Amino acid sequence: HACVIQLPFNQKVRNNPDFFLRVIAENASCCYSMLKAKNPGFTLGNRGASGMFPSEAAEWLCYHAFTVKLSNHKVVYKCLLKPLKFCHWGCFKTGALAVLCHMVTVLANL
Repeated sequence: HACVIQLPFNQKVRNNPDFFLRVIAENASCCYSMLKAKNPGFTLGNRGASGMFPSEAAEWLCYHAFTVKLSNHKVVYKCLLKPLKFCHWGCFKTGALAVLCHMVTVLANL
């Protein structure tokens, strides 16, 4: 959000929503890669909700975080919120949320 506020030449999010959606999608992938790099001894899982922390769960968390943050600034991000919610629910349908809820339950019982 801080970067968008400082866009040069009076650029607006609504002028190029595809760019911002790509940045958000790449952010999810980047966060998952960093998570794997910081936890080399753990099998985090790949696509298909396998392993301790599947990539779909990382995607869901990223889309959820962006949806929550950008919802606080609906006037600026209106054009991104609907596609983000679609991506968010797409991750939900893959079962990533179920895996994530299971992980939270397991961690809470440790």
